[in-house]
Amino acid sequence: MGADGTVASGGGTGMSADDTIVSVGGTRSRARPNVLVAAALALALVSGVATYLLVKRPAGGRATGFSALSSSEIKLLNGSLTLYEQPSDPVRLTSFVIGQDITNLDRGNNFTTAYVRGETAFTEVGGDDFNASISPDGRWLAVVDEMYFYHGSDRFQVRITDRATDETFAVRPALDRRETAMEPSWSPDGGRLLFTLADHSAGQNLHTGFLIVDPAGRTSSVVKLRDASDRESPASADFYRWGPGSQTVLGPSGYSGASLMDLSGRTLRSLHWVGRPIGVAPFAPSGGRFFTLDRNAHISVWDYPAAKRLATVPGIWGDDLIAWYDEDHLIVGRSTPGTYEAIVVDLAGKRIRVLARLERDENRSELPAVELRYSRTPVRSRSAPQAASTAEPPR
Repeated sequence: MGADGTVASGGGTGMSADDTIVSVGGTRSRARPNVLVAAALALALVSGVATYLLVKRPAGGRATGFSALSSSEIKLLNGSLTLYEQPSDPVRLTSFVIGQDITNLDRGNNFTTAYVRGETAFTEVGGDDFNASISPDGRWLAVVDEMYFYHGSDRFQVRITDRATDETFAVRPALDRRETAMEPSWSPDGGRLLFTLADHSAGQNLHTGFLIVDPAGRTSSVVKLRDASDRESPASADFYRWGPGSQTVLGPSGYSGASLMDLSGRTLRSLHWVGRPIGVAPFAPSGGRFFTLDRNAHISVWDYPAAKRLATVPGIWGDDLIAWYDEDHLIVGRSTPGTYEAIVVDLAGKRIRVLARLERDENRSELPAVELRYSRTPVRSRSAPQAASTAEPPR
């Protein structure tokens, strides 16, 4: 990535031509600027076709190499992050953002660093606190500095690279000073990029609506739904996510409901009884199921479009939930002192296997926070995920 925050394309990931992309992102608190606060993971599941994620390494960029390319166990970040991959997995890690960077202690800990998967390493892209996302069809790469006003810039912009031509351009939506757009999420068809708007003026962090960027048309649409009078509402901290398909947005409604909207923010359907939407991608890969945080702070799974409750997943709280693994399993986070695991559970809450394990580096007093982004591989069967193999930690 150059000084302007752009990233050049090139190389491959070793994915097959019919792989699809899934974005996996964590929910990051901005109560303190430049700090990834919660050691939590979240998964944004997006359908699409094949892409290649290796980028040219920027001058001075760093890489964390694979210690075992042919094994189901991959060590990253000097061994602190371990991936447990199986050929049958419907998702695989393609990039991640790490807080309190444990690969370079001299840089301090009040920043995040993004890494993208290549053939032999995850390579650092962007500057401190940048976020990057690749469209499901692999054509577009979007790079944003979500906290630009702390970094000397006076206007939010989305830097987009057309990876078919290597052309890079900027889309600059009409946002107010100290207003930003967070948590990028591509539509399932890869044609649009959705952000949640956040107002950081007067020391607040109020989510006011959403932003949609159209890279092909090089345009943006700002949809304001809230103002300062809504700051006490629980919905003022909720994010906006894609609904099923690529023409609707799921957002909060009142204190314990959800609302399905069109791309202009007009309510199409009120789901006031289902609880609040959580996670980066609440809808299952098929679009026929979604999850929420219900009135009792439990994870509920609903069918769609009937919006009838299918399950209440025991033992899982909102902060634990990452997203869907497949139609019948979720990915959740589990913390113990010095360790954080991303695990697969069924809708009864039963632990199936470990996908990733982050351990506190001996040079750190705290466990670094991490945000993962996965690619979705073709669905081979509807069988349950395999239990932990001998190469994985005990269940």
